[in-house]
Parts: sequence; structure tokens; C-alpha cells
Amino acid sequence: MCEGMKGIGRMIKFSADISCSSTNVASIREGEDEGDTVVSTCCCSDTASATRYCRRQTSVLSLSLSLLLSILLSLFQMEAAINTLICQFKTFAGSDGSCKTLSKEEFRSLVASQLPNFVQNASDPAVIDQLMGSLDMNNDGELTFDEFWQLIGTLAKKQGGFSQ
Repeated sequence: MCEGMKGIGRMIKFSADISCSSTNVASIREGEDEGDTVVSTCCCSDTASATRYCRRQTSVLSLSLSLLLSILLSLFQMEAAINTLICQFKTFAGSDGSCKTLSKEEFRSLVASQLPNFVQNASDPAVIDQLMGSLDMNNDGELTFDEFWQLIGTLAKKQGGFSQ
């Protein structure tokens, strides 16, 4: 589980308190105890109306929480994807002792094993030479993370249909 997910698994339970006095009061509470937060309250003309109100509000709150959780999970998926890219870069770059740059051999290994469906002819040395040459902005024969990131951006644009 991602670190950012801690605490999100807490389940919020709703209870409906319907009183049978002269005015029926429907209260939606977060939690199960008397001291929990009142989320919504309505004075209704009868018990049936109060019950319908509680069911409707509980459904709305449940949907809102589901939507929020879905959005949060999407954000965490993006964070996980970024962490994976960083981890893979460092893993392959570190095979020669330095995890700051990719040598040509480390780059070839990374592309062949991690991007075989996105880079055509990834095992062809001429393709790797040409690709690395187009990314190596300072011509030092190695790729920094910034230089490598240009490849990731280009591949993502192509995969998503954003390239021209």
C-alpha cells in the first residue's frame, strides 16, 4: 500500500436516528457513537419522510465518498508510476556503481527489458545508438534522469495519442 494511502481505508458508517415525536427529525451521523459528527439533519412531517430523507442522503454521501476515493486512488496511481520510473532508472543506472546516469549498455538493457513494446527494434544496437544520441544533450555518452525523462515524455505522448 502506498504511504499516502494510510488512513484512507477507514470505513465511514452512517446511522439514521428517527424520532417519533411531533416532528420527525432525521439525522445522518458520521460514525456509530452518539458523539459523532452530524452530517445532515432534516425535520420531516412523518416517520416515512424522515426515513426516505435518510436513505437519499446516505446514498448521496456514499456516492460522494466513492467518487473522492476514486480520485485519490487515481492520484496515488500517478505517484506510484512516477516512483516506478525513478526506481527503474536508479536500478539500471546503478549496475555500474553510479545511479545518477545511464551508460549506453545500461540504457540498452533498460529499453530492451522495460520498453520493448514502446521502442521498435529495442534490441537493435543501431536503434539504441540513434535513440541515445538524440537524448544525450551534453554528448557525454551517458543519460541523466532529465535526459531520460525526455524519452518517457515522448513515449507517453505517442502512447496517449498526443503527438503530432
